[in-house]
Amino acid sequence: MKKPEKGQIWVEHKDTLPEKMPTWQERRILAFGEPMMCVENTFEVGDKAPWHEHVHAQITYVMEGEFDFNVDGEHKLVGKGDSVYMAPHAYHEVICTKPGKVLDMFAPYREDFV
Repeated sequence: MKKPEKGQIWVEHKDTLPEKMPTWQERRILAFGEPMMCVENTFEVGDKAPWHEHVHAQITYVMEGEFDFNVDGEHKLVGKGDSVYMAPHAYHEVICTKPGKVLDMFAPYREDFV
């Protein structure tokens, strides 16, 4: 298992490297290239992505579970099938309220992740 390469056309989940994260269970870098990236994150109850901001636009799609999002001070509880848009430099955090997974899409891709 390893991280995919930039511009790799086919990325099979079974071949991706799960990375342990400090405040949630794991992150998997999936397909990415110019100008975007797809990342899967797995959370347990109480796990969180602490308050932060970045230059990247981000869309989060909830694959399973339930999450309390705070985007620029606005809270919303989101669940399976819901999505959230965070503009570049929007301050945001998420806390897991029911175990689950999210798919994060970034543009441009997160060079700091690879």
